[in-house]
Amino acid sequence: MAYKPKSKRTNSPSSFQEKKILDGLTANKNIDDIRALAKLVNGHTSDISGIDTHLSAIDLSILGLENAKPYKINLTTNGSAGPSTLINNVLNVPDYSSAPRGLYTQIGASARITNTTTETSLLGDGVGTLTVPSGGFKVGDSFFAVLTGHISSLNNQTLRIRVKSEEIVLADTGSISMSSTTNKHWKLDVYFTIRTIGGPGVASIATGGTFFYTKDASLAFEGTNFSTETSTGFNTTRDNTLVITAQWGAASERDIIYSELFTLTKTY
Repeated sequence: MAYKPKSKRTNSPSSFQEKKILDGLTANKNIDDIRALAKLVNGHTSDISGIDTHLSAIDLSILGLENAKPYKINLTTNGSAGPSTLINNVLNVPDYSSAPRGLYTQIGASARITNTTTETSLLGDGVGTLTVPSGGFKVGDSFFAVLTGHISSLNNQTLRIRVKSEEIVLADTGSISMSSTTNKHWKLDVYFTIRTIGGPGVASIATGGTFFYTKDASLAFEGTNFSTETSTGFNTTRDNTLVITAQWGAASERDIIYSELFTLTKTY
């Protein structure tokens, strides 16, 4: 059944593009135009007219575009592959909303965190997005974040790594007692899965992972791991932006950490 909103969208940054594509959806079933509309719907936005495209069918005439025909969009099985098709005025679009895909990749080193006890972001500038918009999570959505970089630390210095959604802490290594290390490498792996969706106290997310680094002595690995479930404060009805921070226990120019690589991927 098509969804009928209370009002039509008449002006948006993509309206002209949508109109051009819709005008191409004629009896010849131009597959390039169909694919273009499919990309517009599923590629970079969760909606085309302020409504949820996860509905089973959407009447394209609600766009309020001149000469728009009553085509409908039907989202096929989540993550399915293959071209879109137009059959009996229904545009069958593969729903890639749950398909694995890259969300963000860092394109330069982060700021060096040194000679400070202030909690500071480990993430650098990149392309993509670290934000899931309000209502964008579904139960079972899973993500993987991986960071690598360089680290130096004094023996017995402490370092704390936190993983957050906005201000809500999803994972916390606590204070790690560091061994002496000089310009060595470190790595952080973080896995996330949405268990329930909703407001605070209802929504929940499971987070697990490892942080490890190479110490000077014997070039051995040291580190810690973590696994938690967060429901207090976590809220899928608002925007959620990933934040990853580091904090030294004491300020010293000999203590340095920064990231060089970071990618965030949707895995399910």
